[in-house]
Amino acid sequence: MAIPTLPHQTTDLFLTDGGTETWLMYKRGFELEEFAAFHLLHDAKAKAALHEYYRAFAEIAVQHGAGFIFDSLTYRASRDWGRLLGYDESRLAEMNHACFELYRDVARAAGLHASKTVISGCIGPKGDAYKLDQALTAEGAEAYHSEQIATFKAGGAHIVTALTLNTTAEAIGIARAAQSADLPSVISFTLEKNRCLRSGESLQEAIETVDALTGAAPAYSMSYCAHPGDCGPGVTRG
Repeated sequence: MAIPTLPHQTTDLFLTDGGTETWLMYKRGFELEEFAAFHLLHDAKAKAALHEYYRAFAEIAVQHGAGFIFDSLTYRASRDWGRLLGYDESRLAEMNHACFELYRDVARAAGLHASKTVISGCIGPKGDAYKLDQALTAEGAEAYHSEQIATFKAGGAHIVTALTLNTTAEAIGIARAAQSADLPSVISFTLEKNRCLRSGESLQEAIETVDALTGAAPAYSMSYCAHPGDCGPGVTRG
């Protein structure tokens, strides 16, 4: 199977989806227990809806000759969130892999070539993305998230994407865990109304801290759940 060129390795255009959970809840009326989209794969109607959702985006990528990054379904498919839904370690790994299989099925249905199909293992924070977990250290985050990242590796993921992080400690742990698994990582921070992370750093300070303490392990960084206008003031262009 062709291995795709990843976004940080080229200047080519890549697309991805936009707001899986919002679409599922407000466009299709599904209830997301613990905000977990992966859990819906047990429901045939919901699985068909997810196929429709991703295919619409993938077909746009095909039309424009762009790559497509399949992401988001595994956001809550980590140990603590999985336990709340009744999953043990084995069943949770199966669900992570089932998400990747859905992505591959959609890519084939949309006519997206394997060389342009990027399978991203999406990671959400260990706790609530909008509450500050001051007790979670970089070492604790690395140990926790390495479990799901190992599952991603076994399932054939090409990259790890961590969304809605609000502390540099957790970002550092995820970047280190991905690096240990020999997978590139993407770190995406959530900004507050003051244009800083909940842990207090500006976006630039957070990115620089993670890079400094991980040997610049992340392939690139993003900001999430923030208006673009709130991101610019937090980053100084060199």
